[in-house]
Amino acid sequence: MEEQREPRKPNLCVTNLSAGARGGGARDEGGTTDVNLYVKLRNKEGLTEAEGSVASYLTANPDAINTLSIRKLAEYACASTATISRMCKRLKFRGYRDFRIRFYQDYLVFMRGTRQVSFDTPFAPDDTPMSIVSKIGSLTKNTITECQAFVDHGATGRAVELLGRSDNIVGVGVADSFVRLIDFQNKMLKIGKSVRITILQSEQIFLCTQATPADCGLLVSYTGKTAETLNEARILAGRGIPTVAITSGADSPLAQIVDVPILLPGIEDAAGAAYTLASQIALEYVLNVLFSIIYSQSFDEARRHLRQSKSLYLHRNLEDA
Repeated sequence: MEEQREPRKPNLCVTNLSAGARGGGARDEGGTTDVNLYVKLRNKEGLTEAEGSVASYLTANPDAINTLSIRKLAEYACASTATISRMCKRLKFRGYRDFRIRFYQDYLVFMRGTRQVSFDTPFAPDDTPMSIVSKIGSLTKNTITECQAFVDHGATGRAVELLGRSDNIVGVGVADSFVRLIDFQNKMLKIGKSVRITILQSEQIFLCTQATPADCGLLVSYTGKTAETLNEARILAGRGIPTVAITSGADSPLAQIVDVPILLPGIEDAAGAAYTLASQIALEYVLNVLFSIIYSQSFDEARRHLRQSKSLYLHRNLEDA
């Protein structure tokens, strides 16, 4: 969406911002390569004075770009829409939309680089407890930052549409991924949405053979190579059941089977990681996003269901019953 909640308009036009350290850029999407775009704008490399005013506003308010139309950005940066369009073309972007996506991706990459913690080995045997507290905090922040930059909003929207209109969501996952599904089921239960899972993971096949086209399969596997999950995905697809998967990388075997894959960044080496902390944080983050969007789309009804159910909790004295 172009226009949502608008950021606060600055009182004065921003004109100068000190240059920052260089950082690596996000993968090329038709714009500048190699140099991080956020850093490039901070340094105002190759920009005119008018374009520098736009760059100063953006680098001082990087989170605002997700909700700013080109018209609003021009107003807040004391520039013209023509200036912004010329700047986008100067930086080799097809238009403002492509520039906006790449700018925010590179901003998130820059921020991650300032808090570097290994995704595969976020702590070491000689770390103190307080050091681990800090590192796990950074790992969590960095993982979510990567997901924010990588996850496709269109795929997320299509997934929510399939899940939201289904009679039942059939959850499929193995080991740690299944634990994430239990948490998702618990959240959805509280707003009146059915998620069917079985604690006997080897029996998930029966959930799939009993599902109908009015249901939707939700398959969770970071690598996308788990045999049981792939088998269940093929059963659902073969029976015409809509399917959504959360997995990493477009080349994930699971992504090739389902209707809507929500792709995660490949930040973790499944074979070499000390433990699958980063991947599980990423999976939980996306499941929380799906839950929150579904909740928000029927907010009043879902909240009423939640409150009515909570009013029946056995937390009263017996004489009040």
